[in-house]
Amino acid sequence: MLAGKVSGRMIVYLQCYAGKYEEAHILEDNSRKQWILKEYQQIDRKISSLEKVKKEESGNIYQYLIEPVGHEEIPEIGTKLKIHRK
Repeated sequence: MLAGKVSGRMIVYLQCYAGKYEEAHILEDNSRKQWILKEYQQIDRKISSLEKVKKEESGNIYQYLIEPVGHEEIPEIGTKLKIHRK
């Protein structure tokens, strides 16, 4: 998992073995911090970026907008997160 802020929004790359999530879900780390998985996201629409996205998605890596619940922290890189239906 990679994470960062873009224009004040939290964006993460998640490897989702079940495939792309279309509905809102709750992400939770081992310390019980939670984030709402808001929506599938693609920030850059350039041709070279689209090729990169296609390659990432072939490995079940998707980009999402997330929102923290009760805190302002970004998940740490490499953190394994539990996912629950909202």
